[in-house]
Amino acid sequence: MDLNQMHDRAMDLAAQADQAGFAGDANKAAEALRQAYLLERQVADSIADRENYEPSRSVVHRSAAWLAVQNGRFQEAIELARRGLTAHSPAAIAGELEEVLRTALLEAGREAAAAFDKEIAPMAQNEPDRAL
Repeated sequence: MDLNQMHDRAMDLAAQADQAGFAGDANKAAEALRQAYLLERQVADSIADRENYEPSRSVVHRSAAWLAVQNGRFQEAIELARRGLTAHSPAAIAGELEEVLRTALLEAGREAAAAFDKEIAPMAQNEPDRAL
């Protein structure tokens, strides 16, 4: 499968994930979304340093980053969005990459805060006089 075919297949899988979600099949939706992300990530990795591929390079990074967010892979989404943003990124796509970057950073922060709370709360209960 060439890169265009991989991208097209990833987008088909993302559409299948949406359809499965609307139909109430969460497992099928999650699996299709996971596969879509993995394919789109491969495409993004393959063209990451090819600025002569613009605007396709930025578009693929944007879609891979959004798929990463949808899969709960926030650190990977951050990496993809940052990598997609270059001086050669078209303005409209750069704005969309900035949007996915903001979303991924916020979600990663929420995830980190929840992990912190889960770890620290039991400690505070065991040592009520301890200042955190």
